Amino acid sequence: MAQIIGLDTASEIWTALEKIFSAASKACIMQLRFQLQTTKKGGLSMMEYLLKIKSIVANLLAIGENITEQDRILYLLAGLGAEYNSFVITVTSGHEPLSLEEIHSMLLTHENRLEQQHTIEETNLLQANITTMNIQGHNKKNQKSGQFKTQGRGNQNKQQFNHQNFGRGRGRGHYNNNGGNFGHGPGRGSFNNHSYSCGNFNKVSGGSNGKPQCQVCGKYGHIAINCYHRFDQTYQPTMNNHLAAMVATPSIVGDESWYMDTEATHHLTPNLNKLNSHTQFVGSDKVMVGNDLWHFRLGHPARKIVNKVLSACSLPPEHWTGICEPCQMAKSHRLPFTLSESRASQPFALVHSDLWGPTPVVDFPFAKPSTVQPPCRVSPTHCAIPLAAPITPISSLLPSSSNPSSELVPISNTSVSISSSEVAPIPTAQPSSSHVPSPCHPMTTRAKNGIFKPKIFLSPTETIFHPLCEPNSFKEAVKVPEWQQAMHLEFEALMSNRTWVLVSPPPNQNIIGCRWVYKLKYKPDGTVERYKARLVAKGFHQTPDFDYFETFSPVVKPTTIRVVLSLALSKNWSIRQLDVHNAFLNGDLSEQVFMTQPPGFMDPSKPNFVCKLTKALYGLKQAPRAWFTKLSSALVKWGFSVSQADTSMFVYCNNSAMLVVLVYVDDIIVTGLSSLLIEQLISSLNSCFALKDLGPFNFFLGIEVLNSGSSLYLSQAKYICDLLQRAGLSESKSMASPMAAGPVLSIADGTRLEDPTLYRSLVGALQYCTITKPDIAYTVNKLCQFMHAPTSTHLQAVKRVLRYLKGSLFYGLSFQPSSSLDLIAYTDADWASCPDDRRSTSGYCIYFGGNLVSWSTSKQKVVSRSSTESEYRGLANAAAELTWIQSLLKELFVPLFQPPVLYCDNLSTTYLAANPVLHSRAKHVEIDYHFVRERVLQKTLDVRFLPSEDQVVDILTKALSTQRFLHLRSKLIVLSRPVCLRGDVKKLTACLTT
Repeated sequence: MAQIIGLDTASEIWTALEKIFSAASKACIMQLRFQLQTTKKGGLSMMEYLLKIKSIVANLLAIGENITEQDRILYLLAGLGAEYNSFVITVTSGHEPLSLEEIHSMLLTHENRLEQQHTIEETNLLQANITTMNIQGHNKKNQKSGQFKTQGRGNQNKQQFNHQNFGRGRGRGHYNNNGGNFGHGPGRGSFNNHSYSCGNFNKVSGGSNGKPQCQVCGKYGHIAINCYHRFDQTYQPTMNNHLAAMVATPSIVGDESWYMDTEATHHLTPNLNKLNSHTQFVGSDKVMVGNDLWHFRLGHPARKIVNKVLSACSLPPEHWTGICEPCQMAKSHRLPFTLSESRASQPFALVHSDLWGPTPVVDFPFAKPSTVQPPCRVSPTHCAIPLAAPITPISSLLPSSSNPSSELVPISNTSVSISSSEVAPIPTAQPSSSHVPSPCHPMTTRAKNGIFKPKIFLSPTETIFHPLCEPNSFKEAVKVPEWQQAMHLEFEALMSNRTWVLVSPPPNQNIIGCRWVYKLKYKPDGTVERYKARLVAKGFHQTPDFDYFETFSPVVKPTTIRVVLSLALSKNWSIRQLDVHNAFLNGDLSEQVFMTQPPGFMDPSKPNFVCKLTKALYGLKQAPRAWFTKLSSALVKWGFSVSQADTSMFVYCNNSAMLVVLVYVDDIIVTGLSSLLIEQLISSLNSCFALKDLGPFNFFLGIEVLNSGSSLYLSQAKYICDLLQRAGLSESKSMASPMAAGPVLSIADGTRLEDPTLYRSLVGALQYCTITKPDIAYTVNKLCQFMHAPTSTHLQAVKRVLRYLKGSLFYGLSFQPSSSLDLIAYTDADWASCPDDRRSTSGYCIYFGGNLVSWSTSKQKVVSRSSTESEYRGLANAAAELTWIQSLLKELFVPLFQPPVLYCDNLSTTYLAANPVLHSRAKHVEIDYHFVRERVLQKTLDVRFLPSEDQVVDILTKALSTQRFLHLRSKLIVLSRPVCLRGDVKKLTACLTT
């Protein structure tokens, strides 16, 4: 009854009940399909198993899920046990498909046959027509000691044959292990009705009254070639005690292949699992196959050595003629080095050295040692060659004298010298071509006190600065022409704007420093757009109430941006993007600020002077406020009004013409219905400030925007790729959800991190990802609660979020146009979810025109005594956000024809919002109660109940299972990038990861 309270008509009640209890849900279909795939026969009878499969299929058909007959047959065969393997192979390999009814009949028949075979008494054992090979009797005249064959067609009456050949069968079925061969050949005949034993080839009676017995059906009076069951592959004769038994040896041998198309009636296999049914053989006959075991036991010696050892131990010699693969691989030799024809007539004319290498670890950057062919002949004069590792030069091993170079003997012209072409892959300093003499020093003796100084090796390479790297200092940047040009452009802009004047250092004044900051600007595809150098004042040296008083940063709220984008898309407005060059330099300073001259651009005529700033400069505390004051005064002068809901939004409205300007520091978004007004505004801004028109809205604050005309797609693929690279997880495996649905993270989990810098840096970067990915908002909020004391478990949770972002790299927030611009909100709370302080987690999400424009997830500031209290606090937060968005829409001249609807899945909360009764369990939340009640009474808010199954905000308040998480993620309109806009995925991914 609780689920239909509040519904007025019978139609609404039936509709609600249908949604709740309808069996035709996606979850029910997936559950039945999973049950169909995992159903096994096990210990059920065949009839019970068939009825179980039929029942599941009937349930699927009843809810509208179509299952073809072929799918039913596949599911049916997949659940059978190992005893039905031959049946499954026979059915699946047939050329003509069988119907489901025929499969049922064949399975029941096969089950009856298996039951009959298992009920045969042990006394009625089968006899095996096998021959025991006496390996000791083998000699040189018989080299094929392990071969067994059946005679071909027409030899069914032959009574005697030797141990080399008997019973040749048709088909590919064979067994071959080190020379042994069973059942191989093109013939169709097999064992006849006679039994043989080793050393005794007397005929045994084959049947009643001397009639021949068929080897196919087992009946008397005809032979196999005249049997009409010969071509029926599914026919299996009734076995009796006169037929040969299927014998298996448990030893592991080489080939375990068992082919189903053979027509031999008697089979030998080394694998017991290949047989559907088997009985224990009682008899003295054995099958022996050579397996070269002595060769392996004795350590793979030569064949002569093995036979010599066996004969000494009175054991029969081995006659295996196969090839031992380990011997071929392990006993092979490499080709020797060619001998050098050079000879030396005097000592030390040629020096033979044995160098160790390559090293398992690269000791120096970019150096890769290479192996030198032993022996290596080195010229004593080649001692100044750059090496990949600190190796003592050969010349230091030679005797020294007062004039070493004059006593060196000339070497041969054909001697080998070490080359440096294989050592360093980057440009290094070239060695001097002049002769470097060997060191002349006295003999080094042992230290008297046993104290030795460690050897210090200087790196043979030097890392050069690449222009695509962002330099950390002026010394690094001045070496690269691109950065030099960027600094010159910045300095010229400062001078043209008259940012400062040089004065002598005033007494009792705070003189702050400055530095250059370098940044590479990238395009949306990851390529470099420009090199940007900026002179930044060291504002952290400023003193409050002395050289600055008030601060303010003109940053538009993300919710405001999403509301304006949704409105512009629904009304088909054009969106333009602008960038102001050196925006802070346009602000005027009212305080006296002194700064040192910039590095590299000091005035040589006034080296001791300082800069008295007349314009705002980046890094100053008051610079953002000075720039915003200058910009807002210009916009207000042109007829714009400053928004009261968001001071970074300016609105111009004149009759039907309307323009909206959003300011984020020096990045500006302009949208409106009239393209002519937009061009006039851009022209006016360009006359006052150094402006750059970036064209249509496509890349803003690291957010990639794809506009297809009918939809907008916001993503941060480039930003996420950079974050993954910084965390070292670019090659990691992706995850399907950002957080496991197990126990909630606690502050006591794991061990404390010694250095929490990486954790704090990654979590701070993840907060910016939530601008376009609300699906990770709860996880990031939870990880932010451990910033003060992160542990190893918390760091693993951060890496899981990054791996999820890697898997959802091209997923982002999608906006669709809508004709009805209504506000709909959802709110939820997870009561006492934090295991450390038992506070609740609340969240909400708000849709404007069907597009998600605002969401929040946060831990409540106080402990709630009941779930109703926690839900009501979350309801109040959502109502406050809705009130603010209503005021924002009012300034944008967007009327709301009906009050916003706020959904909650707690009935007690909805009762408190609708009824003017103050319950005892909610009297301590009086302020929130009166705030929501006032909005409901004024009919500016409509609080409604919805079932928990339809609650979207679950993804913002708790960790969910993967299936539930993916379902709710689609409800947040976090979708994959449109295929038509993506382009070449490989090229795009390569650009994003560079």
